[in-house]
Amino acid sequence: VLVAVPWYGLAQNLTLPVVYLKQLYVYATPYPTYSGSSSKGMGTLHKIDCTAHYQHATPAAYATLTDATQYTVTSATSFTSTSPAVISTSGVGLGSRLRRTSGG
Repeated sequence: VLVAVPWYGLAQNLTLPVVYLKQLYVYATPYPTYSGSSSKGMGTLHKIDCTAHYQHATPAAYATLTDATQYTVTSATSFTSTSPAVISTSGVGLGSRLRRTSGG
């Protein structure tokens, strides 16, 4: 790319890398947090022993670009459930929570 400022007689060649989204990855960790919980991924929200309640989770989203760089994009993300009778969502971005509502 050549950038020129004609009225000052200036010109500069620039190399601009072009990247695009390769993968969007969503990851859930236990909520509330505890020591070491950030490294424990959750695939299932289980029933809490001897109660009618289920575990809660905090979702996070990561974007990987074609140049292999990875960015946390949770704050720019909203999470919704296609089955709110099974999993409900609350909050947005970094304040999002997932809650299982039934055994479905």
